[in-house]
Amino acid sequence: MIDRIGWGTYLFFGAMNACFLPIIYFFYPETKMRSLEEIDFIFAKGFTEKKSYVMAGKELPMMAGDASAIEKMMVQYGFAEPTRRDLSVAGSSTVGTSSEETKLE
Repeated sequence: MIDRIGWGTYLFFGAMNACFLPIIYFFYPETKMRSLEEIDFIFAKGFTEKKSYVMAGKELPMMAGDASAIEKMMVQYGFAEPTRRDLSVAGSSTVGTSSEETKLE
């Protein structure tokens, strides 16, 4: 069977690949220079807001390793629970600490 494959087979598969180029261009989001977390946010935003993933990718800013921006997005889309930040009040060093940490001091 493989001996009888002619040029028409290659033409068929080449034409099929050419048909998918516009689909890939218009329906796949751009992921260049984005981390895996950012790509996850693109698909989460598209799913939760019921919009195109390409539009969601264009709307989300490039975070490029900004840990605070990634953490905010994780909380916004429900991937992580909000954390309680330690707030320093003038003269108080125990604000925001747990009871175990206070016992150790």
